[in-house]
Amino acid sequence: DGDMLGESESDISADDRAFLADTSMLLPPELSAPAPELPTEVSPPAPSTNIPTADMLRGGELRPYQRVGLDWLCSLCDHRLNGILADEMGLGKTIQTIGLLARMAEKQGVWGPHLIVVPTSVIVNWEMEFKRWSPKMKVLAYYGTRAERALKRKGWTQQTAFHVVVTSYKIAVADEKIFRRRKWVYYILDEAHNIRNYH
Repeated sequence: DGDMLGESESDISADDRAFLADTSMLLPPELSAPAPELPTEVSPPAPSTNIPTADMLRGGELRPYQRVGLDWLCSLCDHRLNGILADEMGLGKTIQTIGLLARMAEKQGVWGPHLIVVPTSVIVNWEMEFKRWSPKMKVLAYYGTRAERALKRKGWTQQTAFHVVVTSYKIAVADEKIFRRRKWVYYILDEAHNIRNYH
């Protein structure tokens, strides 16, 4: 009795060859049917329900891939999950983040306070992007000498003092005890690989 693995191709009967060639009998009918023709035009994605209205996000229109990123951020927010938005540089991570916070304010009534920690060189850039895209959100750019920062903290325990604080990694570490006194709704890290140098 020869084992099938030991048989040569010439030992397989014509009937067996026909059986092996007819793979359609091994598949369910829906898979063995001819593949449907692909559409020549792809329909645009359904409009996102997460994009804030022009009243809250007025600096321009998000690109399609930025809408996808914003939808993903909103999904994480709705499920109370953390996430990493790892788009390449220049693709609008700042705008998508501002869109998320604007959406929370508009659709959920949650205005903050939020803490955004960024490299020192882009603190002012974040502040300007908020002013451009979502001017209704009050942003405190928290930097300067110890005395200047103390001045900026005057009255910041009031609920209406600000919605967002933008600061640097260095100052976040220096004023850690002060930041811990506030209960932040969202904690956002820009260039989060910087935290590997802090313990």
